Amino acid sequence: MLNRIGHAGRTAKKSARAFSMLELTFVIVIIGVVMGIAAMAFGAQGQRARAGATKATMSVIKQSLEAYNANEIGYPPTLSGLQPAYIPRDKPLKDGWRREFYYDPTGLDPERPFQLKSYGADGVSGTADDIDVWTMMN
Repeated sequence: MLNRIGHAGRTAKKSARAFSMLELTFVIVIIGVVMGIAAMAFGAQGQRARAGATKATMSVIKQSLEAYNANEIGYPPTLSGLQPAYIPRDKPLKDGWRREFYYDPTGLDPERPFQLKSYGADGVSGTADDIDVWTMMN
């Protein structure tokens, strides 16, 4: 009887201190799902922050272009023409995704005397995430 009890006691101790592969797999899957949900939440917030930063930069560039036009009677051929007199050289003229803005000094109409756009997160012109300085909401 001692052998049987002693043997059973050792088996109980062994299984009590170890996890099965199924339990470990289940825990890893749960951690993966939680991390995926968190990544999606933070990713969406990051895109909104980049869009906000792009709009703020575009507002500064628009004001600088208008000041340039008032002083020079026209718009610069490139955005780099604003530096350093209107925008410091250490301020990059890039959108929140670190891409160059689309700029054209010829406007579409008198109310939009120049074109200034960001192609958004996807970097492709003509898609829903494009940001136009004349139609953006602050």
